[in-house]
Amino acid sequence: MIQQARALAPATEHFLRLAGIVSGMRVLDIGCGMGDVTMLVAHLVGDGGRVVSIDINQASLDTARKRALAMGFGNTTFHRADISTFTDVEPFDAVVGRLVLEFVPDPTGAISRLSKLLRPGGIMAFQEPSWKVWLTYTSHLPLRTAVTTLIRDTFIAGGANLTPPQLRIDLPVGDSVEFRDLLYELLIAVWPRVKRSGYRLRA
Repeated sequence: MIQQARALAPATEHFLRLAGIVSGMRVLDIGCGMGDVTMLVAHLVGDGGRVVSIDINQASLDTARKRALAMGFGNTTFHRADISTFTDVEPFDAVVGRLVLEFVPDPTGAISRLSKLLRPGGIMAFQEPSWKVWLTYTSHLPLRTAVTTLIRDTFIAGGANLTPPQLRIDLPVGDSVEFRDLLYELLIAVWPRVKRSGYRLRA
């Protein structure tokens, strides 16, 4: 997953800059996983800013904390917490997340609740996949379309909500080795779920 995050990093950093994440901000990163978005945000807000990161998986949080420390990001803190119940005594300048809302049962409700953690005029920026756009983009590549469809259907079978609210769509494209490996790495990551679901690759 770290390799996937590395491939997505330029698009995510561009997205966060466009959203208005700047030096000195206090930012909440939801569903931080192993800390890749946290570290991007920590770089953008600088030493004068703070990033509070939450996730429900303790192993991922432990890894994220070690990675951030190794990279010298002393402006980060990590907490085991659920998006639906997390609170903080101070308001945030921004709430961000990547590839999170699709796994939340009620994304609209989550957005509404998280908005209450923001200061007036604060920023909310979530980077989520659009499977419809991705499938359209790869429609001329039968094997790639089949793999993408398999991954999408596996997520749906696991309860993912693949129609979150969308205001802007950015589709990362490229021909680097990392970008070409992105779909393969994602397939490997979800393969145990694929086998449990009984889906087959149809190319």
